[in-house]
Amino acid sequence: MELITSTLEGLSNGMNEMSEEIKIGTREVERVQSSGGAGVATFVRNISRKLSQPVNIFASQIKEGVTVISGNWNNVENNYLLLLSDGKITTDEKSEDIKTNVEHLEGLQSSIYASNEQMEGFIISMQSCLGLERRLTQALKALILGVQEYLSITNMMISSIDRIISKSKLLYTNDER
Repeated sequence: MELITSTLEGLSNGMNEMSEEIKIGTREVERVQSSGGAGVATFVRNISRKLSQPVNIFASQIKEGVTVISGNWNNVENNYLLLLSDGKITTDEKSEDIKTNVEHLEGLQSSIYASNEQMEGFIISMQSCLGLERRLTQALKALILGVQEYLSITNMMISSIDRIISKSKLLYTNDER
């Protein structure tokens, strides 16, 4: 679970770095546009080319992150479900551990829902930039694909968490009778 958390933090940092580069590029374009004159279109095209690099870097990071998260989440899910299928979890201490884990998983699930909503909006904003410049368009397409893969794995995690929570609650609800 720690590897998943650190990977998610790394993706967040990567996205922040890319966003900062985009903000810098946007300020440069706004500065040049406000001064007017010839060459504004060429300048904007050059900035767009320059911005393709941080977009490509983040696209690679998200692709690697999805691979790490996917592989490790399968282990987490299998371990939880194996633990829950073990009939030795009838002690009060184990029952409290399960309740605590359910609370953590519910928090993770809420965070995933919020993250997915932001990522869906992020895809829409990236799609609006397609066609500005060839290299930037290629980078954005790769990033959109990566974000869609991220959404796919996180949606799978949401379903998995639902199964774990359902099985957990059934176990400690039966235990309290």
